[in-house]
Amino acid sequence: MFRPELECLRRDVKTSCVQSVLRHGVDALRSVRRRRLAFSSARRARTRCLLLIAAVGASGCIAPAYHNSRLELADPTAGYRFDALFPETEGDGDALFVCLTFSGGGLRAAALSYGVMQELAATLVRVGDDASAPRRLLDETDVISSVSGGSFTSAAFGTWGDAMFDGRYEQRVLRRDLESGLIGHMLAPRNFFLLPFILLDTVDVAADYYDRRVFDEVRYRDLLERGSRPYVVINATNLALGRGFEFTQADFDVLGSDLGALPLGYAVAASSAFPIVFSPMRLRYFPQAEGCDVRSELVNSPEARLADARRQAWAKSITRFRATPDGVRCELDEFDHRFCYVVDGGLCDNLGLTHVIQEYQHGYIRRRIQEGRIRRLLIIVVDAGHRPKEAIERQAASPGLLTIGYKTAVTGIENHNETLVRMTRLLVSGSAEVREAYARCLEEFQGACPDVAPPAEFLLPPTDAYVAHVHFQAIKDDLQRERCLNMPTRLSLPPWDVEELIRVGREVLVRDPEFQRFLKDAGV
Repeated sequence: MFRPELECLRRDVKTSCVQSVLRHGVDALRSVRRRRLAFSSARRARTRCLLLIAAVGASGCIAPAYHNSRLELADPTAGYRFDALFPETEGDGDALFVCLTFSGGGLRAAALSYGVMQELAATLVRVGDDASAPRRLLDETDVISSVSGGSFTSAAFGTWGDAMFDGRYEQRVLRRDLESGLIGHMLAPRNFFLLPFILLDTVDVAADYYDRRVFDEVRYRDLLERGSRPYVVINATNLALGRGFEFTQADFDVLGSDLGALPLGYAVAASSAFPIVFSPMRLRYFPQAEGCDVRSELVNSPEARLADARRQAWAKSITRFRATPDGVRCELDEFDHRFCYVVDGGLCDNLGLTHVIQEYQHGYIRRRIQEGRIRRLLIIVVDAGHRPKEAIERQAASPGLLTIGYKTAVTGIENHNETLVRMTRLLVSGSAEVREAYARCLEEFQGACPDVAPPAEFLLPPTDAYVAHVHFQAIKDDLQRERCLNMPTRLSLPPWDVEELIRVGREVLVRDPEFQRFLKDAGV
């Protein structure tokens, strides 16, 4: 019997069941889709995590990488050092001793020092007796001590010699956009995977770039094998001690390392690794090599307190004493001192003068003066320090932290430069004044006590010394002086600025009073 109300109820139930089934089906499909999406997302997230872990792991594995090798046999007379590079010989080879120091300042310093070298190559002098053939003053250069941007020029001359004047130095360094080159090298496919690590060790990118693209992968052993002057000393700063670090075998002896295997490009990168912009360069400490125990000798030597105070303080800071049956032994503290980190040399001495001062007081320069081999000493300081216009005093707002930090760093460097130049001039001129005073005292002594033998000679033999200072403040033209003083410290400069800096280097050197006095005394 047909009942309309039952038929409506049946239809409602059927519709409800179908809707329920459809709803559950859709929910089930959505659930499956969510699971798939969740699985896919989880898989992608897991893949990303694995890649991140791999990158971090790779950087963790590479982070303690170092660029120096262990020294197998320690010999204080071997390796890249002045006395080993130039054996003691007879003759007038050291009658004129020329030292060049190149300051930091990016390509501004590189171009200025290059101009000075061009002028030295064009200046002829006579060495020894008057009948000797004139020689280029550049050929008489014995030592180049450089910092940061100036190290590009010193390393280039050490790498190529006279060939640096054939245009390759200007093409590879002065007229090249090194900043863009470094960024491109960082993003190169072979470096892309290590990008997170490279951002923490940008100095490695710079070192590899300079080594491959600029300095032809020349190593210090190549300079040693050539055996020709000048002795190139590239300066950096020991970050832990806050004192100077020199890329010489003498400093690498303290590391227990062989400098000969290190590329020059790496030394230049460390010397110009200004903090924040570039990371410090990592060098490994090694146990003392067979042969001479350099660290123990430095720590226990009373003479080193004056003659080698910097290296002695360094050796003391990284060693510990251990009792042995043979006595107390000095050895490397390998737990606290695994790596030496070096940064821009300008933080300690932005002129590179410290090395020359030290050697004049206690090293190979003093020894040659004592032996009477050096009759004229010429020191040329190339100072690319600048004084850009500041907007600090024009603004009502206080300077920001970055501005304060930068000014704090560079102000000390610039003030230190002026002090170093004055001290060097007083040092070399003081020897002559002391000698004159000693001669007067000796004359009075002999007049008062003619029967008493005079005291033994203890002063250095007479030496004519000259300290020339090439700097922007010596430029006569006001507009040109302001333009040079406001040039930035960068690794790329417009070609017209490079040309002007090269020209300024030549002109300021020729007009320098001390350089003119030297030329007059040398009969030029």
